Amino acid sequence: MANIEALIDEAKQLEIYSEELDTEAKLKSAINFKKLQVEAEELGIDTTGIETQKDLKEAIKAASKSSGKKIKVEFTKIPAGRFGLSHNIGDKAEFEKKQADEMIDAGYAKKV
Repeated sequence: MANIEALIDEAKQLEIYSEELDTEAKLKSAINFKKLQVEAEELGIDTTGIETQKDLKEAIKAASKSSGKKIKVEFTKIPAGRFGLSHNIGDKAEFEKKQADEMIDAGYAKKV
């Protein structure tokens, strides 16, 4: 009889442990999904309606490919201090869209 009770107790402990593992896996999945959402939003992707990590990863991959486009800018201020670049006023150069937009928004360059 004691053996049966011990087995029942062990089964209950295993069930609790299993539920904890399931909860931990769900939390990790939710954290990973949130990280992907942040990454997507940084790329300018509207994440409304995207419900799976797979779909989110595909959207990020597609946006990353298209964001690899370069934009030509002309510097209106010397960017050395703020951006660590050795260009002078009037210099023209091509940059990834994200960096070019950042320099334009900060008033250091204009789109050519």
